[in-house]
Amino acid sequence: SLLPQSLAMVGGVSVATGPMSDPTARFDALVLSNILTFTTATVVGQLGIVSKQWLAVTSDEMIWKEFCDRDFHVTTKSAPAESSHTAALMQDTHHFKATWIRWHSWGKSLGLQTVNGPLYARVRDMWAKIEEWTSVHKPSIHTSLSHGATGDDFRAVESKLGIKLPDVYKLIWSVHNGQSLQFDEEVDATQRMPRDLTHQIFDGLLGGYSFYDILVCTRLYPLQRTLSHTLRRTLDTQRSQGPVSRIVIAASYDFCKPFFLDINDGMGVVMGPEYRWACVPPGPCGLLRWMEEFASRLTTGVYTLGSLIGDDPKCAGVNLFPQAGPLASTCITNGIEAKASAIFCPESEHSMFTYSIRLGVSSPGDFPYDSAQLQSRHWKITDGTGHTEEVQGQGVVGKFPVLHRGGYRDDAIRGYQDDVPSRGQEKEGVFVYQSCTGRLPEVPPNSGSFQGTLQFVPGTLDTPVGHLFDVVVAPFTLTVPDFIF
Repeated sequence: SLLPQSLAMVGGVSVATGPMSDPTARFDALVLSNILTFTTATVVGQLGIVSKQWLAVTSDEMIWKEFCDRDFHVTTKSAPAESSHTAALMQDTHHFKATWIRWHSWGKSLGLQTVNGPLYARVRDMWAKIEEWTSVHKPSIHTSLSHGATGDDFRAVESKLGIKLPDVYKLIWSVHNGQSLQFDEEVDATQRMPRDLTHQIFDGLLGGYSFYDILVCTRLYPLQRTLSHTLRRTLDTQRSQGPVSRIVIAASYDFCKPFFLDINDGMGVVMGPEYRWACVPPGPCGLLRWMEEFASRLTTGVYTLGSLIGDDPKCAGVNLFPQAGPLASTCITNGIEAKASAIFCPESEHSMFTYSIRLGVSSPGDFPYDSAQLQSRHWKITDGTGHTEEVQGQGVVGKFPVLHRGGYRDDAIRGYQDDVPSRGQEKEGVFVYQSCTGRLPEVPPNSGSFQGTLQFVPGTLDTPVGHLFDVVVAPFTLTVPDFIF
């Protein structure tokens, strides 16, 4: 109602065309700027080409700052870099109009339904933590992280699967398009595991563990592998149930533990023919929260670099047995430190838990012996109903380590007919072993605890120099976790 009657329509908004009726001459610039913030950035951009006067008004920083905040939740003059392959994901702009244009173009190029600046900031922060940790602790994982996927990459997958990828998935993969590992490429091409590349088994970003003959090491899939494995592994099954609803986003090197993204609700699940578990608690941006939790566990020392098979340094990777926080326990007895934790294994036959116990002389000054050898174990396993099962036996998984300052001797029973352990090799560091325990009840509370003692002989079993003593393994939880990796 403030504008004159002789008007031309620009972008759906009436604009005065005569010099006498030009609103830029009749109204204060601040008033016009306030009015224009009730329109859209597209309309204001079109108004700016009508005349020099309109260009001056529509270039007001206040207008474009409002649009950046309203449309993208952005309050600074910074926007995604023009090239997705640049080292700097964000670049500063000189004014908010350029900021808005850059965010708008970037979102359109990726095919995002909604552009959300703070959400993208969370993605960048998550990847920055992972990049820093892997560059220091496991460079081979760091170099396997691919350049970000482009809008054309996303559209190709969407076209072939007949789906629309969730925005949060695009944001994460636009920074790093999963991992590029020659081992995985050879497996996909030949359906065989290349022996000369087996070291890359342990380069899975999302880490792993082992117990008995099971080895898990999960890699983050690039788009092309997501496409091929979704088509190969799930499309035929899903066709009978309607359109594709899940895509493969990660899996162990042998696909024994695949992770899927539900494209309808954006939640992640780990599933196989006989099991299905949510790998993140319900809520918005489930996939991002899953990745953020993983990055946090790396940076806070919950997950560390360690051998995924025994103590072989060639098998080092991101070890998923928690080493800190509420999921791990630590206790020192007579100078011997026992650290323990467990992992829920939905991929195992009975969805069991695997646990890891690390033993070493932690406080040399408090260790009153030259050496001490493990003789036996006594475990107490309690489920959520209060039922406790006790397990006793000789050694641990056939091993009877001799602990001393700085390392241990790896004594073990080598054959099925042997009654006593044979002398092993001297090794540095701590003794580590993994085993598993049974499935918990499926009725709430589906959680429990594991604790016990290890009986040690001062000296060695064949040459004791003192009385038997207990090393306490403090309670640690056996719980189906909120986050599964």
